[in-house]
Amino acid sequence: MGQSENIIVRRNYVYENVAGIEIENSRHALVEYNYAHNNTGGILAFLTQGLPIKTCYDVIIRNNYVYNNNHVNFGAVGSTVSNIPKGTGILIMAADDVTLENNIIIGNDNAGVTITDYTFAGVDHANDP
Repeated sequence: MGQSENIIVRRNYVYENVAGIEIENSRHALVEYNYAHNNTGGILAFLTQGLPIKTCYDVIIRNNYVYNNNHVNFGAVGSTVSNIPKGTGILIMAADDVTLENNIIIGNDNAGVTITDYTFAGVDHANDP
């Protein structure tokens, strides 16, 4: 989901993607009861530069099963997700007020949970106010 608000992502089975579930530049999102496996990154909440909506906040990620997200990253070169390392369970990048509750996160070779700023994905946001 990108550039949206009042989002519910519930009871999905996502696999073999770069980003299994993605909440991008969005507000008031609930991500629950999903299975995310064999993606590069299982569940992501982040900002992408250069878009009209400049915030990502009030995201609840709960009761998900996030496992074995070790798929090779095939994202378009230069895109935000192209720099996400395989083996990422949940990634929170430059987002505010994100709540993680009661998730099962196992078998992700890089990290279960990563909380970071833009530098994690090699993003130069200097030109985006």
